[in-house]
Amino acid sequence: MKLSAPPHPTLIHGLAAPTKDEALFEMAVKLFRSGARGAEVLQGRRLVVSVTAGEIPKIPLNLTLLKGCAIVGVFWGDFTRREPARFAEDMRQLGRWYAEGKLKPHISSRFPLERAADALTLMARRQVTGKVVITVG
Repeated sequence: MKLSAPPHPTLIHGLAAPTKDEALFEMAVKLFRSGARGAEVLQGRRLVVSVTAGEIPKIPLNLTLLKGCAIVGVFWGDFTRREPARFAEDMRQLGRWYAEGKLKPHISSRFPLERAADALTLMARRQVTGKVVITVG
């Protein structure tokens, strides 16, 4: 994930992205709008879905106080087993957003089907920085 500026000039109220980059993690929390401005403010949530490789990011806890935000750990695999209907609807919504151009996942590499083993090796070595796409045909 690349984040050089907020997607909206004044507000991020939620962010869910696996990351191993401590500076990016902290910057994402800093982009939450402060909770000190009154009722117009949406408090942000940073969902920690997974840490893809390397060190687990650490963040100064005073940022959560200053921004009035929450950092929430998400065990995605457990959620998919416990709530399959919600998971299915979430996947349909993501598909709609992708079709509308609202989501643009970072693709770090593409492999033809006959090189699928190379793609799996890259993932096993934790050398993937985005999505790996296997192409057919």
